[in-house]
Amino acid sequence: MITTANPLRRFHSRKDEILSAINRVLESGEYILGREVKSFEKEFAEWLGISYAVGVGNATDALEISLRALGIEKGDEVITVSHTATATIAAIIAAGAIPVMIDIDEETFTMNPELIEEAITERTRAVIPAHLYGHPADMNAICRIAREKNLKIIEDASQAHGAKINERLAGTIGEIGVFSFYPTKNIASFGDAGMLVTDNPELAKRIEEIRQYGWSSSRISMSFGRNSRMDELHAAILRVMLSHFEEDNSHRQAIAKFYLDALKSLPLKLPKVNAEIQHAWHLYHLHPAFKQFMRAQLPVTEKIANEILSLPIDSSM
Repeated sequence: MITTANPLRRFHSRKDEILSAINRVLESGEYILGREVKSFEKEFAEWLGISYAVGVGNATDALEISLRALGIEKGDEVITVSHTATATIAAIIAAGAIPVMIDIDEETFTMNPELIEEAITERTRAVIPAHLYGHPADMNAICRIAREKNLKIIEDASQAHGAKINERLAGTIGEIGVFSFYPTKNIASFGDAGMLVTDNPELAKRIEEIRQYGWSSSRISMSFGRNSRMDELHAAILRVMLSHFEEDNSHRQAIAKFYLDALKSLPLKLPKVNAEIQHAWHLYHLHPAFKQFMRAQLPVTEKIANEILSLPIDSSM
């Protein structure tokens, strides 16, 4: 019997540290955008080797805020894949843009860069590759096309904490990277939280404004924004989880190796990891609501969706 991922078991494995962090917040009197959020943003940015990190309520909000910060407007088109979390498509629609879904690569289950150019129209403004199951998309090819066609890149790294492409961490290559800290993620809290990262100071400033009503530092609404703030409790918990990432990730790598060794003799197609990729091992289709956005058949996506078996990988297993 395979043990499933269990956030409660993860809590118990770090119980004393987590409760201490929670108590620290409660005793501080700061509960929204205080010292814990600022510290976690700084620590997360340093861990990634990127200049700015901005905490928000969840990764779906982070994707929508990314689009708005980049100036994506109503009617603009954003190329992505359907083989991703519903949140990716939902965020594009929430921003007023039109999702254009292309097929995936049969080996990596991520965006097939060879299909991007034929999906580009005069309204295309951005590309959102999703680093699915912890495996990064082919960012070298995607970046090359984006540069040639003047498209912005938002990396959906919600399932790829710690994954690498040519020694660069997933989420640090495009204009903006987005991360989720949902309870089952590789770095997780016990509720919803998300993060946007960038090396662009103007984008970071715009993101900070959008997440809190469009406020400037003097609490004057300079533009339309929303309420999507990471709270102090989540930030404090996430600081604990981040400090244990390398240990936890080594455990996930060991589980992945166990699966690969146990299954390699069976007539199965196992995850392929290219030499330049370091897999984060997050997890070892067409929703009726999004049917209107389908412009082409996605045979590889449909094939994978019908055949795939995701096995649990969690540091608490």
